[in-house]
Amino acid sequence: MLATTVRERLKMRLKIKAASSEGRVSAYILTAAPIVCFIFINVSNHHYYADVLHARFIQIGLGILGGLLLTGNLVMRKMIDMRI
Repeated sequence: MLATTVRERLKMRLKIKAASSEGRVSAYILTAAPIVCFIFINVSNHHYYADVLHARFIQIGLGILGGLLLTGNLVMRKMIDMRI
């Protein structure tokens, strides 16, 4: 009976470790995707954003998007922080 309980706890720990690893990788991808896209567009076609990047409205929007990205990362971190 004790051995069964120990095995079940080990299985549960492994399941939690796998789920949190999957969530961590998803968080990395969701964080990196917009940043990589922005950098790729700026490198491949510099003038794509050059005309509007200095506009105040665009700067505020990018600031808001950065804040939302940070908030999303904090939420994802809280979601994948599983403990037994």
